[in-house]
Amino acid sequence: MNFTTKKKSSNIVLLIASFGIVSLILWNTNSFFKKFKEEERLKMEIWATAQSEFQQSS
Repeated sequence: MNFTTKKKSSNIVLLIASFGIVSLILWNTNSFFKKFKEEERLKMEIWATAQSEFQQSS
């Protein structure tokens, strides 16, 4: 009886730890893609400005 209680407790701890790890991975992935999106948007704005200036000079 004592062995099964310890096993259930360890399973619960592992489940909570797994949930925490997955949550951290998802949070970091979300943060990365937010930053990546902003950087790409800035690059595209610079590119669009350069293209319009190039068109005006021609």
